Amino acid sequence: MKQQLKSYITALTIFFIPLFFLPITHEFYNTNKTMLLTVSSLILLSISAIQFIETKKIEWSKNALLSLRPVLTFLMIISAVTLLRSSNVVQSALDPTLGFTTLMALTIFYWYIAQEGTKETKSTHRALFTVGGLFVSVITIFLSFHPFQNASLPQTFVFLKNPGFTPLGNQRDLAIFLGFIVT
Repeated sequence: MKQQLKSYITALTIFFIPLFFLPITHEFYNTNKTMLLTVSSLILLSISAIQFIETKKIEWSKNALLSLRPVLTFLMIISAVTLLRSSNVVQSALDPTLGFTTLMALTIFYWYIAQEGTKETKSTHRALFTVGGLFVSVITIFLSFHPFQNASLPQTFVFLKNPGFTPLGNQRDLAIFLGFIVT
């Protein structure tokens, strides 16, 4: 049951990451996507902790451990650089773009995706990523016609008048994401 719940959480997170933005923070692209990823990673860790308490057994996939080695090496290098080079260690660790917290959440999330190593799960994740990319593309194409240009929108939704708006942030982020989806 808990393994299935973890699979659902990873699948939903994969689907919602490209689409998730909230106009309630100052920077509503990266910050909210990072929070979604961090909360999902914490929920996955909590479920695993509960599972460990109940069964007193840790299940590790050998292939997942091998694929995690370069990611952990990268995380350790970023941590060392953050500690040694930054004048404000706390601020650089909590930086929502490439801070240690974000990279740690990505590593945890990557670990859970790598543990679900069946072909069926990988194809499901790929399909969810593709569907999310399709939704992002449709939203971007719709907004490229500037349907809200002359509309009177509440202050919260004024960002929809921006001609370069995409749910991923700027046009470069959109191009990188869609390029990743295509390959």
